[in-house]
Amino acid sequence: MQTIPWHRTGPSPVGKTNAMTFRRKLLVVFALTVFLSVAAVALLVSEVTDVYKRQVSIHGERDDEIAGVFGGVQVATADVATETSGQ
Repeated sequence: MQTIPWHRTGPSPVGKTNAMTFRRKLLVVFALTVFLSVAAVALLVSEVTDVYKRQVSIHGERDDEIAGVFGGVQVATADVATETSGQ
């Protein structure tokens, strides 16, 4: 069986017991990249959702005020619609 030149089969040299292999380094870099990407997307989605909720809240209050001002018109329109559909 032929060994791969860069693959060490024996014990690691003295003083290099904590050396990181290329595969382990690659795995750490990949895992860190995935983690940071997911965190960035989660943060972005959270911020966009907060802005959207604030806008809905502001517009919702404004829409309620406008509906209160024109509330009689809506009732009259509803009455007209009821009268015309009843014929």
